[in-house]
Amino acid sequence: MKRDGWTGGVLVLALAVAMIGILLPSPAHAQKNVTSTYDMRIRGYVQMNVTWDSDENTGDGANSLRTFAPVKGSAEEGRETLRWGAFRTRLAVDVRGADVWGAKSRAYIETDFDGFQDGNTAAHTPRLRHAWMRFDWPQFYVLIGQTTMLFTSAVGSAAELSGVTSGARGDITGGSRNRTPQIQIGTSIPMMGAKLDLAGSIARNSADARQGDTVLNDSGARAITPAVSAIATATVKLFGRDAVFSGSWFRGEETFICTTITATCTAKTEADVNNNGLSFEWLLPLGPAIPGIGAFDFRGNYFTGENMDRVMSLGGVTSTTPTSNPSEIQADGWWAEIVLEINKNFTVFAGMGRMEADTGDTIKAGGTQVEENEGKWVAAQYQQGPFLLEVLYGFDLETTRLATATGVRTDTDAQALHFIFRYRF
Repeated sequence: MKRDGWTGGVLVLALAVAMIGILLPSPAHAQKNVTSTYDMRIRGYVQMNVTWDSDENTGDGANSLRTFAPVKGSAEEGRETLRWGAFRTRLAVDVRGADVWGAKSRAYIETDFDGFQDGNTAAHTPRLRHAWMRFDWPQFYVLIGQTTMLFTSAVGSAAELSGVTSGARGDITGGSRNRTPQIQIGTSIPMMGAKLDLAGSIARNSADARQGDTVLNDSGARAITPAVSAIATATVKLFGRDAVFSGSWFRGEETFICTTITATCTAKTEADVNNNGLSFEWLLPLGPAIPGIGAFDFRGNYFTGENMDRVMSLGGVTSTTPTSNPSEIQADGWWAEIVLEINKNFTVFAGMGRMEADTGDTIKAGGTQVEENEGKWVAAQYQQGPFLLEVLYGFDLETTRLATATGVRTDTDAQALHFIFRYRF
């Protein structure tokens, strides 16, 4: 067979040049016909938190109200600290695209810098918060990607501080702002001046954080079934403002395995537990705005759940070992807040919340366990254009721990003063 030699390369090169000439238009032609079908907006804010703690807090960032008061007699108890952080600064890209299948399309990506901290320094890596695509038809929408769980997502505190009614792993007052990859479907139904929003999702289970096995290369639960959640939110005008009433539900499943293989706990030994949650939320305007005083509202949440400790701070499982017959711990809680919006620049508010785990379930877990958790807060906000300043004082942040073997309970409490400086763009 005759070899092409150098002529083969020439032919290939000539073919490539010909294809480029055919497929690519001239620069003038390209500039004339290419138009963008995307509208991209960059948004976010720069935020700095300064926090004074009455007791050293090794479990929460400077941007969060502490989850638990310190253990009685620990080195952290009574050790005042002052912490600073700018890692809750956020950067987002919001893209509106062309219609797809008759639907308005959108993509959204948001990060903060609350990822890995480089030792005892101020350096923090970016962390993915939201990454989703959404398609809106006239009757319904579909969202695909990572965003906030539907459970307890309708009403939040007036506070901009994480952990008042939101947090990555639950908090003193419960409430969820956990984010997880999911598929959402929702609709909005107008009803004589009011509206009813309905949404459901299937998602990676983010109600737990106890997998602890390096072979599980994902932070969701080890289970074949996804978590499911649904929410119904009614909005109606009351005194010229929105009154909101919402109910949401969550169910997931997780499987525990043996991380240490023994004769009785083999590689095939498993035990299943469930995650169940139910929540009712409200935001109620308290009469019309009062001249010279402002407008009041009353907001809050009641929630109950089993094995929902990542979302509600209490209510995990009795054991993570499959041979120990693990079962769910039930916990109930609530938070409530009175808000006074004096004008567009000034807002003041006060609130409290409480969580309590079932005593019988807690005793089954053994050891010393947190049984009750509560806290109170008062705060003021000032806003001027893109700038916001919030000062929040958390007090009577009290945690009750139960020594299950003896039945002895110990109470500890803490206080914290938070300053938030934010510039939104």
